[in-house]
Formats: sequence, C-alpha cells, structure tokens
Amino acid sequence: ASKVCLFTYDNNTLIVHSFLPYRSNCHVVVGKESAKLYDLMSDEEISGDVRADETVFTIWVQPHSYRVFRFE
Repeated sequence: ASKVCLFTYDNNTLIVHSFLPYRSNCHVVVGKESAKLYDLMSDEEISGDVRADETVFTIWVQPHSYRVFRFE
C-alpha cells in the first residue's frame, strides 16, 4: 500500500494526504493539456509537464501531512 491518499472533489479541488513517516513525492495528473495547479494553502502555482494530452505535476508531501490544490 502506498499510504498516500488522494481525495477529489467536483469543484476542481483535491487533497493529497500522506500517512508516511518520511517526505515523499507524488504525481498529480490532470487530463488536459496545459492545465494549471494551485496550492491553496500557499497560493503557489505548481509547474507541470505536458505529456500527450495531459499535464503531470510532481509535488512533495511532508510526513503525516496533507496539501490542498485547485486545478484549471
């Protein structure tokens, strides 16, 4: 088991929650080209890589914590 959970909502927001005892990276994939991802806790825009018809974002999650995002 990965011990990292993804909670998605119908308003283009999501939460990545890590239950791991160490810092880890995750990939958030949005199924459209040139999507944008915003960290709602820090107001930071996360850069992503376009691959075919989707955008892949690499994010870091601290141990036993979560991050909240909105995508466009």
